[in-house]
Amino acid sequence: MHGKEVAQQLREIIQGMKANGTSSIDVDALIAYLRKVEADPNAVATAGDQERSWQDQENARTNAKLLESHNNATYQMVNAAGEAAAKALFLLNGGAAIAMLAFVGQLAARGIEWAAPFGQPLLGFGWGALGAAGVYGCRYFAHWAWRPTKKEWHETCGHILNGLSIALGFVSFLLFAWSLTAANSAFGGLGIGTP
Repeated sequence: MHGKEVAQQLREIIQGMKANGTSSIDVDALIAYLRKVEADPNAVATAGDQERSWQDQENARTNAKLLESHNNATYQMVNAAGEAAAKALFLLNGGAAIAMLAFVGQLAARGIEWAAPFGQPLLGFGWGALGAAGVYGCRYFAHWAWRPTKKEWHETCGHILNGLSIALGFVSFLLFAWSLTAANSAFGGLGIGTP
C-alpha cells in the first residue's frame, strides 16, 4: 500500500472517530499532518514506516486512555471534596440555626427584649443554610448539564452552574462567619458573652 493511501485511510478513520466524539488525542493536528503527507509527491511509506506508524498510534491510544483515567480520578476526587464541603457548610449553618432558635425560644420566655438581639444572627445562619442547599442544587444541575451530549451550550451551562455553586459556598461560609460575630455581640449585650 502506498504512503498516501495509508494516510488517506487513517485520516478518514480518525475523522470518523472525531465525528463520534473521540477527542482525547489531538485529532486536528494529526489530520493536518496526514493531509501534508497526502499532498507530498515524494511520500512513499516503507514497511518499517508503516509498522512505526501503527506503533505510534497504539502508543497514542494508550497514552490517551491513561490521561483519561487520570482525569476521571482527579474529577472524582474534586467532586468528593466539593460534596464534603457542601455538607459541612449545610451542617454548620443548619446546626447553628437550630441551636440559635432553641436558645432564642428560651430567651423569649423571659421577654421579647431578651430575644430581639439574636434575630439577625439567626437570620444569617438560616440564609447560610439556604445558600448551602443552593450549592447542592447547582451541583446537581451542573452534573446534569455535563452529561454526554454534543451541545456546546450544555457545557457552558455546566460551567456557569459550577461557578455559581462555588460562589454560593463562599457566601454561605461568609454568612456563617458574620452570624457568629453577630451572635457574639448579642451575647455580649446580655452580659454573658466574651468581653
